[in-house]
Amino acid sequence: MKLVLVNLILAVVTSFISGYVVLAYQHRRSRFLSLVILGASIWSLGSALEMYYTSLPTKLFWARFQILGMILTNAWPLFVAAFTGRHEYTRGKKALAFAIPPLATLLMLLTDPWHGLIYRAARIYLWDPHMPLAKEYGWGLLVFTLYSYVVLVVSSFLALQWVLANNPRRKLKGGLLWLLSVLPVLTHVYSVFLSNNTQLDPTPTIFALASILLMVFTPQDLKVGELFHVEYGRIVNGVKDLVLVADNQGKVLEMNNAAKGAFSKALGLPWDLLIDLPVERLLGVGLKGWSRRDIEVNGRVYDASQFPFKDWRGRYLKWCVLLRDITPRVRMEADLKALNLYAYKVSAVHSEEDLVRALGEAVREILGFNAGRLVYSYGGYQLDKSWGTPLEGSHAIQVDLQHEGGTVGSITVWSPTQGLDNSQRLLMEILAMHTLAALRGLRFERSLAEAQRQEIEGILDAVGRVTRLVRHDVRSSLQSIKNACAILRANPANAERMMDIIDESADFILNLLEELVYQDLGSKLSLDRLDLNALVSQILLLQVLPENVEVETILSPEPLVGMFDKVKIQRMVYNLVKNAVEAMPEGGRLTVETG
Repeated sequence: MKLVLVNLILAVVTSFISGYVVLAYQHRRSRFLSLVILGASIWSLGSALEMYYTSLPTKLFWARFQILGMILTNAWPLFVAAFTGRHEYTRGKKALAFAIPPLATLLMLLTDPWHGLIYRAARIYLWDPHMPLAKEYGWGLLVFTLYSYVVLVVSSFLALQWVLANNPRRKLKGGLLWLLSVLPVLTHVYSVFLSNNTQLDPTPTIFALASILLMVFTPQDLKVGELFHVEYGRIVNGVKDLVLVADNQGKVLEMNNAAKGAFSKALGLPWDLLIDLPVERLLGVGLKGWSRRDIEVNGRVYDASQFPFKDWRGRYLKWCVLLRDITPRVRMEADLKALNLYAYKVSAVHSEEDLVRALGEAVREILGFNAGRLVYSYGGYQLDKSWGTPLEGSHAIQVDLQHEGGTVGSITVWSPTQGLDNSQRLLMEILAMHTLAALRGLRFERSLAEAQRQEIEGILDAVGRVTRLVRHDVRSSLQSIKNACAILRANPANAERMMDIIDESADFILNLLEELVYQDLGSKLSLDRLDLNALVSQILLLQVLPENVEVETILSPEPLVGMFDKVKIQRMVYNLVKNAVEAMPEGGRLTVETG
């Protein structure tokens, strides 16, 4: 009865481990390992209850129940294939080939009362009814038992080869693990062929103990599982960030639901095949050489950071990689960068065509819309230009250009959707502000050019009049000098009076030339009573300057009211600011002061 109690305890413990493994571990091999441990649990339970009951039908039922456990232990080669990275043997036709013998045995087990391929005969030991049944095995069970043990030994040997190849310093412990995995086979061979007590078969007990030892007491880098596994599934599976846990070799041990979906889509693999893959294949970079960086997955950008799990002695056991989705922030930064570039471009445009071209490029780059229209009308300045061709079925979306509380124009784009989200609407409004500033600059340049044209025409007219005046006056003075010279030659006695005439004529010419230098003879002033502080502020407000130029305005605390020509003041300040900006290609501070 002691063996009955031991087997019952082992059955409970291994069943608990089997359930824990499949729930706590996320990789595919955990499912196969759970089946193996569950088979050991069923085998131990059937062995214990076969010895506990004394009636033949009940004992025979539990004897057959043990065969179900043996069938489940045939998941061991599938576990070894997944453990060593040979995933092609864990699915498809190759996995089905491993499943055919166990399924055939299950069919024979269910129909055993009619053909005896599992047990041909069974009887109770009368001298001790708690002993296992004395059985005559059918050829079906014998063949399946031989197949199971051969597959277990061969697959364990392949696992040993893999362990030694990947952990050359673990030769001794790897060999002990291999011996532990084949111990149930050796136990069964001994109990059947070498032991004097053939009534009791300790194979179920040994198999259950071996399962526990493989789970708990093997070295960390060779362990097929951890009984006391740190699992935060309820927490990490509820977050949208991607969470990965990797071992010291950089192989993925587990991941949360968000990471499963993201990396399965990125690599085109089922999520359970992502386990055991190198972190470098998932992230494009290994665990060494960085603590924080940006990583792109499925077109989204993540802020990746990592930190280690340490044991009580400070040794690194695992690494956790946390990927926080920063795609909205990165996209907004890119949009703002594009907006700044657009603002810089439109600050330097000198034609409507350049403005519309820059606006179309900005809308396409920032919002993804390929067609639009710009309309503007203010102070006699008219503009109506389009770019691109609207797609069929697209929707027109309009953003107004506002100036001094009124609508002076609009920007219309064609979108595949019927509206803009909040961020798109905000970006459109910022584009509209920069566009309006550029339009005001173009309007100001056009009015300034017209004023300059009129002024040049007036200057040229004045130059013509001055030229005629100068020609007349200079000719008269030169003629007087020439006449005085002729008189001097004829009558030198008149030299003193002639010299005075020559001096007066020369002084007249010199004074005339001085007046041409210091007087604006042809200009026509249009004077109005204006505040110079307000006028300068208004002119600077209409200027569109590069972003790297900071403007500082220092206005006189006292009102500077007087009679000024507004156009000439505008031209003067505009030229001064323009020359100052061109003198600072790298940017700087521009100070405008009145006083």
